[in-house]
Amino acid sequence: MKKSVILVILVIYVISVVVVGYLGIKMKAYDEVVYAERIAVISDGVDVTQNTNTQYTDEGYPLIKIPFDVNKGVAVYQIEYRIYPDNATIKTVKFIGDSNDTVTLDAVTGIVTITEAWTSVTVTLESNDGKKLRTTVVLLTIIDV
Repeated sequence: MKKSVILVILVIYVISVVVVGYLGIKMKAYDEVVYAERIAVISDGVDVTQNTNTQYTDEGYPLIKIPFDVNKGVAVYQIEYRIYPDNATIKTVKFIGDSNDTVTLDAVTGIVTITEAWTSVTVTLESNDGKKLRTTVVLLTIIDV
């Protein structure tokens, strides 16, 4: 009887060593939130926040020039962005900027409507993941001749 108890204890010990070695000692978090680390603003397929050819304002913000349609009297532009890292849990942003008589900004879609040529608008993109990471760009309407 004593040998069988010792044998059972030994088997349980070996099984526990194998289970701990396979599963690990600490619990794995499968619902872990991955926060945004960078917001890239895309214009013509290029990340303007990291492109060496990007023009910047005096305040240091990337400048995106958008054509103003003189015939229609309006410039409409949708701000495109990408959240890094690619496995970020929440990949959406809100758009923050001033709306007035000549500028309308949709805070959800990022569509900017400007009704006056040579107008600039500063738009900040803020991550919706609780970290509130921000990236700011300036849009400038130009008359393309």
